[in-house]
Amino acid sequence: MQPNVALLLDRKYDVSCGGEDHLVRSFPILASAWCAANMLATCNVHAADWLQFGYDAAHSGVNPQETAITRDNVATLVELANVPVPDYVYGAPVLLSGVATAVGQRDVLFLSTQGGSLLALDARDGAVLWSQQPSGTGHQTAGSPAIDGNRQFVYAYGLDGKVHKYAVGDGAESTDQGWPQLVTLKPTVEHGAASLAIGDTRDGESYLYAVVDGYVGDGGDYQGHLTTINLRTGAQTVFNTLCSDVATHFIENGQPGVTDCGSAQSGIWGRPGSTFDAATGRVYIATGNGPYDANFGGFDWGDSVIALPADGTGSGGLPLDSYTPTNYEDLYLYDVDLGSSSLTLIGDVPGNAAGRLGMIMGKDGYLRLLSLDDMSGAGGPRHVGGELQMVGGGFSKCNTPQPAIWHAGDGTVWMYVIGPDLRAYQVVADAGGRPEIQARWGGFGETTPVVANGIVFTWGGSLYATDAMSGDVLWQSPQELNVFWQSPIVVDGRIYIAAFDGVHIYGLDRVFADGF
Repeated sequence: MQPNVALLLDRKYDVSCGGEDHLVRSFPILASAWCAANMLATCNVHAADWLQFGYDAAHSGVNPQETAITRDNVATLVELANVPVPDYVYGAPVLLSGVATAVGQRDVLFLSTQGGSLLALDARDGAVLWSQQPSGTGHQTAGSPAIDGNRQFVYAYGLDGKVHKYAVGDGAESTDQGWPQLVTLKPTVEHGAASLAIGDTRDGESYLYAVVDGYVGDGGDYQGHLTTINLRTGAQTVFNTLCSDVATHFIENGQPGVTDCGSAQSGIWGRPGSTFDAATGRVYIATGNGPYDANFGGFDWGDSVIALPADGTGSGGLPLDSYTPTNYEDLYLYDVDLGSSSLTLIGDVPGNAAGRLGMIMGKDGYLRLLSLDDMSGAGGPRHVGGELQMVGGGFSKCNTPQPAIWHAGDGTVWMYVIGPDLRAYQVVADAGGRPEIQARWGGFGETTPVVANGIVFTWGGSLYATDAMSGDVLWQSPQELNVFWQSPIVVDGRIYIAAFDGVHIYGLDRVFADGF
């Protein structure tokens, strides 16, 4: 029996004719019939895509297109499938709708496994559509793949120390323009644990960002660095967080200052890897571990937030701007990394006089509010201190989950942070224009939260759906899930999360889910 087309489209779909490419869910046969009946000849229907970790290049964690799950119906969520996968998946999945595959048009879920495989699954039932497994000597990966804005290619880190480029429909690998692209020459000591990210600039360029850190135990000759790849030309640049005056991939135990760095063990650990601000064209990385000597004229940037231009280049080894806490030596000595998370891009706050805002949360248990217009307050890099506010609260957590930032429809700005649990804050400005972080409520959660339609989705033993403003728990999954770093995504009425026993899919009801 065919479902009622108008009802489906009214409930779940945004239909646009002759408009943007990124519309809402592909349902080609039914949508075509509906469009024909309504005399809309050029009607396209696409679902919202979740192209990279945290939904967007800023990793806000917010899907603004989600309308299917509401506060009124979220309590009816049920588990639709638990799909076994051949290896552990530590990152969040990404999703692309309306993909032409060998078995027809499908919404496709992409996941990177710890063994370096990329899996493409049918988002309806988890059936494997294709997979790729580059060989390599690295130990494991733990991040998310990324899909470029033209919806043609998905990128994933391999154990060979390279990022690979695959066609979304069949997994065919690109081998032109330098692909697969080198990310590290030290895959046995430098770890691709963070997610890949893609930033699109106002001048039409797209850049893929890949970072590395060290393996568990902080051992070996590793230096965290950002590799930036121009997706149009294939050209790449390297910014090393130690010995930043040398812009190349180092070799293990090479010649310091030439092919290697005399300093070691500073990594980029945050789950998103990098944070791209489309409004300013800057990309941010945050480091943990490793020495810092930039304030004395050196080029080591341990326990710092670093701002670079979109192409990832340094000028004479220097970033555009930087922030380093005054207690950087203690952070290094006691392994309480500033950069256990990535920079959280807050953006603009009503009434705020301090410019664009960001926040960094470290293992030392503090939230540090920064002005991204001048992070140290001293007019450029190589300075220490300068944060606008420090908020304590015992947030110490290894590889801290990335906060989510929600600009609500009423103009308020909310920040959802995981320490040992979920905590909600508002970012406000006082009468004098000074911004500050204010606590609001606490809830359940242990990994990166996401926000959709005014609901915060978190994992904390079970999956939880919590009202984003009040903190009221609206739904809890009856199943407990075995999860470590994994976090959910919410797309078009469904929740997807990887766990140690496979990929779990939740939806509002099975009858409706089986209709497409």
